[in-house]
Amino acid sequence: MRTMSIKQFLKLIKRMERRSALVGLLVVLVIAGGIWLLADHSSTSSTMATSKTKALPPPATAVIEITSAGFIPSTLAIHADTKVVWVNEDVMPHLPAAGPYPTRADMPNLVAPRALGDKETYSFLFTKTGTIQYDDNLNPSLTGTIEIR
Repeated sequence: MRTMSIKQFLKLIKRMERRSALVGLLVVLVIAGGIWLLADHSSTSSTMATSKTKALPPPATAVIEITSAGFIPSTLAIHADTKVVWVNEDVMPHLPAAGPYPTRADMPNLVAPRALGDKETYSFLFTKTGTIQYDDNLNPSLTGTIEIR
């Protein structure tokens, strides 16, 4: 089977029409994905027979929207190993951080690195159980609670 360098592949794509290029790229991706799955499946089967270790599933994800009226939902119950993503749905900037304001005593490392603009996100992986109060450091009257079970 003849292999093609990335440079050769890109030259080929440039010569094709836009629609043909997209169809060709899709076909290449499907074929490459199929080959990868077959290769990955065969190596996984042989490893699974000799290993009792199971891969951990990715962490669950929960979303909290930040609006001018507050956090939605304002109280969130999750399990440990859940990633919470705050999404700013307001035109004003917001800075989610652990409470109580301004000390962040509940969880000092839970603070966005900078204020979030419209549609920007901040995520945090909760690994330990407990109840965390958080707020918007730019508007401390906006508060929320996360219960980690």
